[in-house]
Amino acid sequence: MHNPEFWARKPELRETVLTEKQIAQFNQRLVNNKKIYALDKYPLTITKQTLSSQINALQLVDDSLYVNGKLMSEPLKALLLEARNLSAIPANVNVKYGVAVRRANMRTLPTATPTYDSATDQSFDMLQETVLDPGEPVVVLHESKNKGFFFVQMYNYRGWVASTDIAIAKDRSQWLKYLSPKDFIIVTAAKLSVPINGERVILQMGAKLPLATQQNTADFSVVMPTRGLQGELIEKNTIVRNDSKVQFGYLPYTRENIIMQAFEMLGDPYGWGGMFESVDCSSFIANIYRTVGLNLPRNADEQEKAAVVSMKFNGNKTDALQVFANLEPGAVIFKEGHTMMYIGSYKGVPYLIHSMSSYADARVMQVVVSDTNLRMRSGPLLIETLRTAVDYR
Repeated sequence: MHNPEFWARKPELRETVLTEKQIAQFNQRLVNNKKIYALDKYPLTITKQTLSSQINALQLVDDSLYVNGKLMSEPLKALLLEARNLSAIPANVNVKYGVAVRRANMRTLPTATPTYDSATDQSFDMLQETVLDPGEPVVVLHESKNKGFFFVQMYNYRGWVASTDIAIAKDRSQWLKYLSPKDFIIVTAAKLSVPINGERVILQMGAKLPLATQQNTADFSVVMPTRGLQGELIEKNTIVRNDSKVQFGYLPYTRENIIMQAFEMLGDPYGWGGMFESVDCSSFIANIYRTVGLNLPRNADEQEKAAVVSMKFNGNKTDALQVFANLEPGAVIFKEGHTMMYIGSYKGVPYLIHSMSSYADARVMQVVVSDTNLRMRSGPLLIETLRTAVDYR
């Protein structure tokens, strides 16, 4: 069950699902439906009302949060809210153009302090939203009161990022090199370590880096962003070996490629919001599809709405098996609060690969292959809890 070739190496799975042109149309439809953002079309200025609304949309999700094992005090909550510096927002905000210089946490509020919903938990930081890859272009909209964080917009999310992790481009044309590079490589490994400035930066699957020079058979010379002393974007070239599981341009969108990419992360730790240099259930799906050029929303509920082709489950196992009989491998399956990828059926049992935190009373906390007969904590089988199957085409 853990052998990717068993599931993926089939002639019918090598057919092209979407062409490059069709993928561009798919992405544009998501932009039109406001599921993702076209940063190249982002306005030069936005109003104070718009920005304040965006910042206020990110809230503490629980009244009882813990820091260093102790209940977060009301004064501390007030300080975190004050740190957003809303009073300093001008009537009209001139946007800046930034690029992430390392793997960077995107936070609900401008603080790096881990915050949990229990005194003992260390796996689910409730202020962790997602992560940016080195080379990820963002629109910089605001600065925290202590200047330690920027409020930024990336292609599928917005939040607070440490200002030391973002370099400001000298102009829009320099920034566009990262947003729309002519020639680039895509990371196809679960993660890749690249040396730059004496630091090894981590890129996750689907990360994109512009090429500095024409590719050759030995290696790739790529442009890596670094941050100058004044926070400015300074570009440096570094070498990425051609055997490092990187791809010149996007992978062809075939179901074989999608499944093989999913298995690259098998056994990796579950990483809520990108914690532990890894993926949660929805970033697992998004990163896989980034390798073929599909830009999906960050969170599972929006990913569920991003497909044109979808099928509904009704909680009945017999009917659910019929749904699976009509699905192609690579389809994405949703249940309440979780998303998975269908990889095929064996002896009449559908199998899934997903980044799983727990089931029943067991903590799993890794990317696993599982059948659909797992017993859930609430009693029913996994197959009886499924809600939707979607196919991105």
